[in-house]
Parts: sequence; structure tokens; C-alpha cells
Amino acid sequence: LERHKGDRYRLAPRKKKIGILQRHADGYGFVRVEGEEGADVFLPARELDGVMDGDRVAVLAWKDSRGRWEGRLERVLERARTQVVGVFHPGRRTHVVVPLGQDKLAPVEVPRGATRQAQAGQVVVVGLTGYPERGRPAVGRVVDVLGDADDPRVEVVSCAIRFGLPHQFPADVLDEAAAIPDRVDPGDIHDRRDLRHLPFVTIDGATAKDFDDAVQLEQTSGGYLLRVAIADVGHYVRPGSALDREARERGTSVYFPGTCIPMLPERLSNGICSLNPDEDRLVLVAELAFGLNGDETGADVYAAVIRSQARLTYTRVQEHLDGARLELPAAEHLPLMAALADKLLQRRRRAGSLDLDLPEADIVLDLRGRPEAILKSERLFSHRIIEEFMLAANQAVAR
Repeated sequence: LERHKGDRYRLAPRKKKIGILQRHADGYGFVRVEGEEGADVFLPARELDGVMDGDRVAVLAWKDSRGRWEGRLERVLERARTQVVGVFHPGRRTHVVVPLGQDKLAPVEVPRGATRQAQAGQVVVVGLTGYPERGRPAVGRVVDVLGDADDPRVEVVSCAIRFGLPHQFPADVLDEAAAIPDRVDPGDIHDRRDLRHLPFVTIDGATAKDFDDAVQLEQTSGGYLLRVAIADVGHYVRPGSALDREARERGTSVYFPGTCIPMLPERLSNGICSLNPDEDRLVLVAELAFGLNGDETGADVYAAVIRSQARLTYTRVQEHLDGARLELPAAEHLPLMAALADKLLQRRRRAGSLDLDLPEADIVLDLRGRPEAILKSERLFSHRIIEEFMLAANQAVAR
């Protein structure tokens, strides 16, 4: 009801709204209305029978006495999930799977004969065969047994499934990857600049497994000549191919502590598309000329072939710059890189660049792959070297 005139009341106008249901652990929920920012509709617990968190629903909504939207459920338009990941708990008549990390989802019943021989405490994937209704829980059958709940590998896979991250490659994608050679074909080099004689190096974190950029710097009579090489993935992943389709679907690699779900099969991401030391690799190069003060005086972008001389780490490079004088390949070029990077950094700061130097966390794993400590990541000037060189390359390409 709403006040109409004087002491008169009338039924509040009702509107049909469509949106995504967000359930609360206490039983009630809100519908985030499509196309109406901040107009969430409150649904009491009694209205949520048969609805799961994330479902797309239609509701009939009205404003209460305080001007806030509330409503009742009309129907479910689209289910948010067809699978649930959880811990298997056997019972006498039926079994139960308790969803992992999702306190908004009620347990799912699994009938006898639909368990795939899952054992108590194992993490399983349940395919839903029936959704909750009239006070009855959702029903499903076990479609995959992932393993023990305390296995870090199981945690990664279960997390990927829960958030809809593709963690396995389709057969056609793997077939295309297998057909790509693991060495550069000599026929692919003839129309590229041959820079294999130059001392390119990669500088990455100690745990990095794929290297997609390498740098090389030399002093010139007028300043510096910087070359930033990026792995030419497009040479192998052709538009419209199964690899291209899968990469577009994934969008990015997803990193977990100690492991990663790659955007491309590891045969490519850690192989022919990674600038591994002492291996010929196809690249795109941004060649940038700078004056002694760090001002850019020229730029060129072209296809090339390089051969990285070393896989360096940020820590080792910093130790060398700090005076340890380590026996590193191409070490004589590192002070020159630091000098140019500092000039580029100061130039950006003078131009008003925003530098979001925020603290980050490093997760330390034990031998089983489980986190045992979280430490503040140390920010080194060696990180700055690569950041400044990559920024300069990106700006040159953008122009």
C-alpha cells in the first residue's frame, strides 16, 4: 500500500523487472535490475523457493513505504549454472554435495547409483538434473571426481570450474598446436630482419615459465638505441583458426599460486612462442632511438628473428646493478639499461605521469604446493627497467 490522499491508501503501482538474483546467506536476496543502476529489488526468503544464486529472473516490483523496491518472483528466465562443484558426503539413502566456497548455494542431493564411486570428503563436479522447487533441494549426478579437498591441484581445477574458466583445451585446438613445429622454420626467416647476432635478454620473475618479451640496448653517438622484441604469436595463431577461437574465448592467462591456466597450449606458450635462451624465435621489434636526455628521436617497427642470450631474473639483475658484479650473460649492458630507464622515468614524471606504485603480495608455497606465507613483494629498479622499456615501445606503436 501507499498513501494516496489524506488518509486514503491504494495499492502501490507494480512494475515488471528483469535482472540477476543475488542470494544472501541469511535467505533473502536482491535482484540487480538490468539497465537500472541502483534499483535493486528486495526479495524475502519466501520468494526464493526454486531459485539459485545468479539466476536471471522476472519479478513484479513495487516501492515500500520508505521508497525502496521490493517484489515477488514471477519466474526464472535463465539458469546461471548447470554444474556445481563441492565436497561429497555419503548418506544411507541419498548423498549430498556441499558446494565449495559458495555459501549462497544449498547442498545438492545425489541419488544412489549416480556417484561415480566418489568417496567421502572428495571434491566432485555435479551435473544438475533438477533444480530446487517447493522446498526440495536441487538434484544431480556426479560427472567428475576431482580428488581430495586438500590437494592444491584440485583447488585450482575446482576454482576454474566454479568461475567458468576453461581449464582444458578442445581436441581441435590441441591438434592445431601439435602440428606447429617446435623450431623456427628457415623459410619463415627470409622476409624478416636477422637480429640473432645482437645480445637480447629476457628479464622476468624467478618463477616465470614463458617469456614473451626481450630487450637489447646499445650506446650510439647521439644517445641510445633500444630494441624491444615481442614474441610473434600471430605468426602461428592464424585468424579464424581453432587456436585463435580458443584464445579469444579465454581472453588471458589466469594465474594461481604456483600454477596458471594458459591462454594457449603450453606447447606454444612455453615453447615456440616463448623467447627461451639460445633458441631462434620469430618476433615483432619496436626499435627506438633516444637522445642523451631520454627524448625519443626516432622509431621503427618490423618483423625479425632473434636468439635470446640469457634468461635473467629481476633479483639477479638488481644484485648486479647494486655492485655484486655477477657473471651474467650480457651483464655489461645492464648499467646502460638502468641509465636509460631512469631518464625515461624522470621524463614521464616531469610530464605529469601517474605512477601507481602499489604494494603487492608474494605467496610462498610449501613442497606440496600449499601457501605457507604471504610476503610483501619487493619492488626493484630492475622491474622499472622493463616497465619503462615496454611503455616506450607501446607508445611508439600507438603513434
